[in-house]
Amino acid sequence: MPGSARPTQSSRTETVLLALCAALALALALSSPPGVPQQIWGGCAALGYAAAALAAVRSARRWAPPTAVVAAVGTVVVPFVVLVVLDRAQMEVGVVERAGDLLLGTGSPYSEDPVRVSDFNPYLPGMALFGLPHALFGEVPGAGLLAGPRWWFALCFLGTMVGAARVAGIGRRTRRAVALVTVCPAVALPLAIGGVDPPVVGMACLGLAYAGRG
Repeated sequence: MPGSARPTQSSRTETVLLALCAALALALALSSPPGVPQQIWGGCAALGYAAAALAAVRSARRWAPPTAVVAAVGTVVVPFVVLVVLDRAQMEVGVVERAGDLLLGTGSPYSEDPVRVSDFNPYLPGMALFGLPHALFGEVPGAGLLAGPRWWFALCFLGTMVGAARVAGIGRRTRRAVALVTVCPAVALPLAIGGVDPPVVGMACLGLAYAGRG
């Protein structure tokens, strides 16, 4: 049609990669036990990646804003909100919440007499800081859903990645670069289900960006 966008080689490659991500997410959903966070993320993300692939087909430029927005909403935002509402998360979320409670109540994030696997805290003391909002506001009506560690994991990751991109001098490409990293399945999955890796990776990238500037 006259005036319609012509797919370029880069947009075709992007479409194939997004379709591959959709297939991987669907495979994870089908192979995971029913009701676990990974299955819920896989089902939501498969649709998100597929929708982003369709958006990429209609785009004449690489990683266009509509494609990035559809991918981010479908693979991170939607599954994140669904899991929060359903109160499903990785075990790490409960461990960090308990660490925050212990830090506030005893001054140490470690249990003196752990019995169950979830009683053990394998993380360095700083990780307990992500559990403090839950310890302070977890029982407040209306604030409990927003006090969980996964919100602060995500905010820390996004904030440090944006900071790293700016320190590295990416400039106006910062939003596109951070969005591209965020929707990668290896990042989108732990962000949505409450993994502790994203904030650690974000802070490491920020440190490397500063180190790169001497």
